[in-house]
Amino acid sequence: MALSGLPSTGTWTITRTPGGSTYTGSGTSYTVTALPGNTVYNFAVTNINNCSSLPSGDVTISSVPGAPVLGGLSEICLGLTANVTPSTNGTWASSNNTIATISNSGLVTSLAAGTINLIYTRTSDGCTGSKPFTVYLNPTAPSVGIVTQPTCSAPTGSVVLNGLPSSGSWTITRTPGATTYSGSGSSYTVTGLPANTTYTFTVTNANTCTSPTSGNVVINAIPNLPVTGGASTVCTGLTANVTPSTNGNWTSGNNGIATVSNTGLVTGIAAGSVTLTYTRTSDGCSSTLPFTVNSNPTPPVTGSVTQPTCSVSGGSVIL
Repeated sequence: MALSGLPSTGTWTITRTPGGSTYTGSGTSYTVTALPGNTVYNFAVTNINNCSSLPSGDVTISSVPGAPVLGGLSEICLGLTANVTPSTNGTWASSNNTIATISNSGLVTSLAAGTINLIYTRTSDGCTGSKPFTVYLNPTAPSVGIVTQPTCSAPTGSVVLNGLPSSGSWTITRTPGATTYSGSGSSYTVTGLPANTTYTFTVTNANTCTSPTSGNVVINAIPNLPVTGGASTVCTGLTANVTPSTNGNWTSGNNGIATVSNTGLVTGIAAGSVTLTYTRTSDGCSSTLPFTVNSNPTPPVTGSVTQPTCSVSGGSVIL
């Protein structure tokens, strides 16, 4: 606080109210410093003759301004932007512009992983505040490993995903369907994938940063069952053919009734019913074919024989 109009000759003493602090000097002006805030002061001056002036006018010293209150996000994933506050009435600066830059409106742009300080300076009084800010690295896209396709007996597929975050927990998100799978470790097998669909996957790490999308995972349609045909019966001791005759294996449910080769040749061994099973080599799908072996009739029993005569040229026999 600058005071003027002080005695021009000799020394003087200024007395501050409240507090009673005194300041001694000479000359017609003086600056009183270190006045505590949030107080109203006045001053009187006593000259060399020990005569005192009336009090000066009131001098109001405001409260010490508070530091700026900073808010908004304090972390972000690499490649994204975020907003911090205040967004007006001051300027922002980054302690390391290679990690993140910031505009005076509080827009933070991430450039590399790391931790920095964001510094806000209020225009009205020059007061500053500092806010720690972290940029996290994004996980890499999941790597597609072994894909298991549906079969006739297992109607869904699966895929092994590798290259997942090795530390902390993560969440895999499947597209389409937005199904999620949570866990930890660098690999995971996603099971129960419905057939005839193409899938992609992303992984979100413990810092909520999400990877790029994985490559496509194609889960094929469920294969059709083999179509079997051909003969369905044979007599004992004879052979018959069933189909298909290639690209798979045939088996008999009872080799004591009938045997079957991989080319579909059935041999009747004994009378009865049996189930023939064909298994396709390419996918393990199988179909069955009911088959019957019929017994042969017994030989006729010879009875009376009548020989030819002069009047009857042919003979006869009773069976």
